[in-house]
Amino acid sequence: MNIKLTTAVHKMGVITKILAGVSTIGLSGLGYVTFDINRNRVNPEQSFLDATKHYIVLRTMALIGGHMRNKLEQATIDVKNAQAEFLLEQIR
Repeated sequence: MNIKLTTAVHKMGVITKILAGVSTIGLSGLGYVTFDINRNRVNPEQSFLDATKHYIVLRTMALIGGHMRNKLEQATIDVKNAQAEFLLEQIR
């Protein structure tokens, strides 16, 4: 019985440490995002909510732009083949 109790206490200790680590990482990330939003405010009179919306739009556009750039670079590695495919699509 004592071994089962010790094992259960040990498992609870591990779970507690994992939850503490996840909470710390989450709060650190949230703190960084809050700092970054305040740092990138366009207007000092801009409310935090408006700054957050602006931040989300900018980050989303940056992600989409990066994705599209990678897609373009992959499509133009072989320029001759890309041009041939484009012209064939235009003919159809």
